[in-house]
Amino acid sequence: MEAIDSPARQSSIKDFERLREKVFVERPVLADIITKHGEMSLYEYALDYLDVNETALYKSRRPEFLSSFSALAGKFLPPAVAQSACQQLEKYFFVSTSDHHGPLTHPFFLSSNLLNAVVALEANDPVLENIIVLACGSVSLDNSSFPRGLVFNSPLNSTNQLLRSAFFSSHERPSLVHLLRPYSKAELDKGKSSLDHYVKQKVISPQVVEMVGAIIDEIYAPLITKGLPSYAAQVTASNYNLWRKFFSHADFKKIPNLVYLELEDMVSRLLVDYHLKSGSYIYDLLFNDDFQNSVIKYLDGKLGSFCLDHKTDTFLFWAVPNGERYRKQLWKNGNRLCSDDGQYSIDLTPEAIKKALEKKEIMPSLLLDFVVLALYYGLKCLGGFSQVNYLTGMKQGFIQVLTELGKSEEISSLEVVQTKELVGDITLAFIKTQDGQTIPATGLDLALYANGNLWSTLISQSKIITLKEAMSPMMPEFYRMIYFETEREPALSAVTSETIARLIQLDKKIKPCIVF
Repeated sequence: MEAIDSPARQSSIKDFERLREKVFVERPVLADIITKHGEMSLYEYALDYLDVNETALYKSRRPEFLSSFSALAGKFLPPAVAQSACQQLEKYFFVSTSDHHGPLTHPFFLSSNLLNAVVALEANDPVLENIIVLACGSVSLDNSSFPRGLVFNSPLNSTNQLLRSAFFSSHERPSLVHLLRPYSKAELDKGKSSLDHYVKQKVISPQVVEMVGAIIDEIYAPLITKGLPSYAAQVTASNYNLWRKFFSHADFKKIPNLVYLELEDMVSRLLVDYHLKSGSYIYDLLFNDDFQNSVIKYLDGKLGSFCLDHKTDTFLFWAVPNGERYRKQLWKNGNRLCSDDGQYSIDLTPEAIKKALEKKEIMPSLLLDFVVLALYYGLKCLGGFSQVNYLTGMKQGFIQVLTELGKSEEISSLEVVQTKELVGDITLAFIKTQDGQTIPATGLDLALYANGNLWSTLISQSKIITLKEAMSPMMPEFYRMIYFETEREPALSAVTSETIARLIQLDKKIKPCIVF
C-alpha cells in the first residue's frame, strides 16, 4: 500500500485533479453542482427531486401531458399502474430522463433508479409509488450500454468484464431501439444458448447459466405472445417485471412500480395530440418561419441542440425512412426539412408531420424533446452529467428566443424551470468479488444474487456516500466521452475509477449489496 505522502500517490492525486478540471471546463454546470452540493449525501441530494417549481401556466398545461402519458403507459403496463403514475405526476411533476431505452441491467442506468426508489421508500407518501423514466430510444443497439440484451457478472469471472446475452444478432447493431421490431422466441433461445461458450471458458457455472435462462423464460419470453408492436414496448413491459424481481427478497408491503417509457414516443404523442394545430409556441416552432429563424439565431452551436457549420445533430427531427438502419440529419430549406444526400425531405406542414410521426419516418431531435417536456410543460427532468449542461443551455437560448418574439408570460414561467437536477452517472449497488475487488452491480445481478439485505444496504449506502464521492470515479469515463482520443493526455487517460476510489477513500465506505 502506498504511503499517504508517497511521490506516487501525490502524482496520482495531481493527475486526478487535472482530469477533473478538464471535465469541469467542458461541463461547467456539473462543476457548479459539485461545488454547491458535493458534500451532501446522495439521499439528502435526491430528496430535492421531490421539490418541483410550479407556475399557473404550467399547471394549466399539465392535463394535456397527463392525458398523453396515461394513454402511452396504459398501452404496455397494467391500467392501475398507469393511473397511479398519473396521480403521482399531479403532485410530483418529475421524471428521470437519464437512461437509454433498453433492459434495466447496465450499471450506467441501474443506480439512478435505485436512488429514486430509496427516496420513494423513505418518503412514506402513499402517492409516491412509482419510479418514472422517459428513456432515450434514439440509441443504436451497438451503444456501450448494450440495449440489445442483458449484461451481468459471474463469481467465476476473474476479469470482471460484463458477460452478455444478446436478444438480437450482431447484424442488427446499427438499428435504433426506437424503430426495432419485437424479439422472437428463436432469438431468445439463441441468446440463452450463447452463454454456453462462457461455461467452456470457465467464467460462468452451469448453475448460473440455468438461472439466467430461467429469468429470460420468466420475464422476456411471455411477452412474445402479447402482441406488443416493438422492442421498445417489450422493454417497457419487461423492465416493469424485472424491477419487481429486485424486490423479491425484500420485506416491503408496497413495491414501487417502474414506469419505463420511451422518450421519443412520449414527445411524438404530445406533438400529434396537441401541437399540430395553432395555439402553442410548439406549433410556431414547427411551422413558423420567424420562430425557426430565432431558434437558429440563439440555439445554433449550443451543446445538445444543433450546429449548422459543423453539421452536428439535426434540426427539429431526425429522418428514419422505412428500410433505413441509420437516421438522417435534416436541415431547414425554406418550408421543408431535407437530408444532405437529398434522398429524404418533408414539408413543414401539420399534415406531413403527423403522417411521418405516425409512420415513424421521423422522430424528434434532442432539442425538440426537451423543449416540449421541460420548457413547454415544465416537467422536471432528472439527468446525467451532460444533460445538466445542455438543458441549462437550451433554457437560456429559449429565453432569448421568447424575449425576441415578445412572449413575456412564457418567459416568467420558463425562468423557474429546473435544469440542474443530477441523477445519472452514479453507482449505488456494488459487488465484492472473490479476490476482494469492488465492482458495480448490474440489474440482472440483483435478480440473480441479491438477498434480503439488498434494500437496507442500498438505503444505508445512499446516506453515507456523498454526491462528490459518487461522481468522482466516473471522471475517467466523462473524460473519454468529452474528448476525442487525439485530444486526451496519456497521463490522464491512465487514471482509473479504481485508483480514484482509493485516493478519496471511497473504497472504505462502500458496502456491497452482493458478495461473491
